[in-house]
Amino acid sequence: RALAFLHVTGWPAATNRDKVGQYEIEYADGSRVTQSLEYGRHIRAWTDTAPTSMIPAPGWNGVTGEGLNVAVPVLEWVNPRPDQVIRSVTLVSAGGNANPALLGLTVLGD
Repeated sequence: RALAFLHVTGWPAATNRDKVGQYEIEYADGSRVTQSLEYGRHIRAWTDTAPTSMIPAPGWNGVTGEGLNVAVPVLEWVNPRPDQVIRSVTLVSAGGNANPALLGLTVLGD
């Protein structure tokens, strides 16, 4: 089992691999795990459409009404404890200029 996060930042980070936030995943038994969000590796700005080897093809791409190319990456997170029920997922910003936004979340697998 895995979760797929459709997410972006509003603006680019200063450099690739800057930590822009994290997901905190809480299980029904109260235990937690975190997934760090590094810019250019796990997440990027919706206007940052340059190819990168760290982020595969976007989950969605398009063009704004003004003609600006945009793309939304997907992060697939494999649950290290698939036998445990996930109670909640919280997105926490690192507080920099490249604030993350979660647009969609879905469960992959059965």
